[in-house]
Amino acid sequence: MSAVVLEQETSLLDQPHHDGSDVHVPERPVKLGGEAVVRIRVPQSVDTVVLRYVENGEPRAAEAKLEGEDWWLARFPVTNPNVPYRWLLSGGEVGYAWLNGLGLVDHDVPDSDDFVMSVDPGGPEWHAESVVYQIFPDRFASSGLDVQPPEWAIERDWDRLPIGRGPETPLEWFGGDLRGVEEHLDHIERFGANVIYLTPIFPAGSTHRYDSTSFNRIDPLLGGDEALESLVRAAHARGMRVLSDLTTNHTGDKHEWFLGGNRDLYLFDESGEYESWWGIKSLPKLNWLSPELRTRIQAVARKW
Repeated sequence: MSAVVLEQETSLLDQPHHDGSDVHVPERPVKLGGEAVVRIRVPQSVDTVVLRYVENGEPRAAEAKLEGEDWWLARFPVTNPNVPYRWLLSGGEVGYAWLNGLGLVDHDVPDSDDFVMSVDPGGPEWHAESVVYQIFPDRFASSGLDVQPPEWAIERDWDRLPIGRGPETPLEWFGGDLRGVEEHLDHIERFGANVIYLTPIFPAGSTHRYDSTSFNRIDPLLGGDEALESLVRAAHARGMRVLSDLTTNHTGDKHEWFLGGNRDLYLFDESGEYESWWGIKSLPKLNWLSPELRTRIQAVARKW
């Protein structure tokens, strides 16, 4: 290792440090109202260390106590699902500095880059031990499914290169399908992957399928419901899981919900114009303040 690298590593070790590991967060609350215990390592001399956290939208402070050489410990209540916090160091060699998720700074900073204490347990245990293989179905593999392409599709031979960036890009249809994915499970497994993550597989007006037209069935271009069921059975037999993307920010403007006239499901401005993702009018945004929308999305999640 070069002297330069050693010098860089030494300088990093000399910096105050905090992260989300158990070393720095020895106690985490499992429900609201519990107490979090956090630690920060400060190798330099410092007079005081204060933890700033946000409770119900208001900043609070908890003074940290020196705990052995270089380590300071603070406690704070977790009364909100997510509590932002950062460290204030003052005096000694440090002088004045904040430590947040971006590192050490010598000026006041906003809350956006704070550390976060959460009572959310996070994803399932299996996820942290998984290797995920993402698949864009139209371009992964084709089983030779005999299906008539829709009017919007621009047919491409399988071995032809895509156009690339351009207005035709989302309309290029190569004919990959879910049976093709199932036929290549050996290939995926050889990579050491045990989770398949599919980009959207519902009917849509494009091959990327982020402009869904229904959540009630799997796109026939991919083999329909039966092809998904077959893929899942085959994957499970190998100890693999299958996940699929679901667009919960928007649908396509040809979606049956949007065409059904239930305005409560979508966002509209004061002029009566609907909001859309990044201003793309073919992608109207869903209204998550609507109880009816939440009920429908929950039904979609249960179905699939």
